[in-house]
Amino acid sequence: MRGLRSEGQHWLARCLDRPGPPTRARLIALYYAHVLDDATGDLATAAACNQRAHQVAQALGDPVSLAIATSADAVLARLRGDLPGMAARYEETLPTFEAHGETTWQGLILMSRVLTKVIIGDHEGAATDHAKVLALSEPHGESVVRGFSTMALGIGQWLRADLDAAEATMRQAVQLLHPTGNVVHLCWALEASGWIAASQERFPRAAVLLGAAQALTRQMGTWSPRWPDLPNYHEQVLARTRQALGEDRFQAGFDEGLALPLDAALANDHGASPAAVRPDPSTDKPSAPDPATAGPLAALTPREREVAHLVADGLANKQIADRLVVSPRTAEGHVQRIMIKLGCTTRTQIVITLRSPPP
Repeated sequence: MRGLRSEGQHWLARCLDRPGPPTRARLIALYYAHVLDDATGDLATAAACNQRAHQVAQALGDPVSLAIATSADAVLARLRGDLPGMAARYEETLPTFEAHGETTWQGLILMSRVLTKVIIGDHEGAATDHAKVLALSEPHGESVVRGFSTMALGIGQWLRADLDAAEATMRQAVQLLHPTGNVVHLCWALEASGWIAASQERFPRAAVLLGAAQALTRQMGTWSPRWPDLPNYHEQVLARTRQALGEDRFQAGFDEGLALPLDAALANDHGASPAAVRPDPSTDKPSAPDPATAGPLAALTPREREVAHLVADGLANKQIADRLVVSPRTAEGHVQRIMIKLGCTTRTQIVITLRSPPP
């Protein structure tokens, strides 16, 4: 989580080098050692670790252990650039984890499926899996899986050129990930925020965000696990931003991002400078806003305001769908967009936001 991959590999290797019988703990250690090998692009070592995981799983023989080994196959497929193969392995393992109540493994599989489906262009499938992530993680207040999945959804919105939604979604991802200290996923979120800024032609901001992401990369020693296409997006946006700004302006912004502490980079993400939002004292004082649309509600459409009030009344998505005569999936989509626009991560936060008096 904190990006110290070499240290993680060191301690996992020490654990795995100790002799002992096949256990679930040893299998899980092999799985995560395999993940770290994948992150560094070491295909030979990853394949050997994968084989050891299968040997332990076969010795244990229970369905969950075998599913963990098959999940390791999915990671190996990703390293080989075989996203359809990765998706197939995850499709095979998820029912086992669901049947045995393995919620942690369900979350890991689902969040990976969201990004996998985004990259292969199955955006509807990605949205469906993201909804499953929310249903699984939200009741427990979990943020790592939810943050990764939200970030992946934002990348999908960026790929579809839905830039306002992508920016709002990525902001929510950062809000979820920042308290967790997950440097790896925060690096991805900063990087993707830079892609979005470049597509909005906010090239100075893109340069700063790309520099901030690079600072985390240097801390970790490597940019990311080997997800196909993501390194290409990085190079394309880097080249476009450099061309738009010119070398000197690009390097100045990039160096600014490199020098920013993590908290400052995250706080500055998507924000305007104080001067940009300071009101002009020469302008007339605006008239009082309509209370029905004042404060955070101003960001919502009329339908979303209606749904938000139904959430505040305690209605579940199915009840909202029945009340509005829409499908449950449509109601669910409204709730997700409300959460993104209001910067909320739970339904309870929607209620608190609506009941807070406007400034």
